[in-house]
Amino acid sequence: MMKITLFMLLSSCIVLSGCQVMSATECEVANWADLGRQDGLKGYTSRIDSRVKSCNKKQIAVNATDRQQYQQAYQSAILQYCQPKNIYQLSIIGQGSISACPEPNRSRVRAIHDTASRYYNNKQDIESKRNNIRDIDRKIDKVTDKDERYKLLEQQRQLSKDLNHLLEDQIQLERELELVKP
Repeated sequence: MMKITLFMLLSSCIVLSGCQVMSATECEVANWADLGRQDGLKGYTSRIDSRVKSCNKKQIAVNATDRQQYQQAYQSAILQYCQPKNIYQLSIIGQGSISACPEPNRSRVRAIHDTASRYYNNKQDIESKRNNIRDIDRKIDKVTDKDERYKLLEQQRQLSKDLNHLLEDQIQLERELELVKP
């Protein structure tokens, strides 16, 4: 029961605040420009409000100059993050996001992000199907019941068919990647 309560508490922290909580010490010594730069380079939406709120809860005020330094550094860093080459490199490994990219950058990198993300997801699906097929192979080797063996062979056939479709999709996605690659 304790584990469930702890899990729910952590989950609500993530959902409600993104867990961008700063300690009192962090609030007191914060370099707000560095924080803005870090958030922008990670592709986060601006976290100034959650950071300020966290500090205010600790009775530590964040002045207008600190907020301005954060925002200026964030704006510069998010533009760096939203560059086509960066979005491509991150999206192809499943880590890219364009949700924080301001327009017109977001529109400019949308096709890159979408294609690279589909490529990554398809690769993950291929690996999953291959693992499932290997698992069924092991089960087939162990099963002695004819009906059970038939069911497993039928599952294996369907998975192989699905895998072939994914491999065909991968070839097409590789072509599309070449078209959008910066």
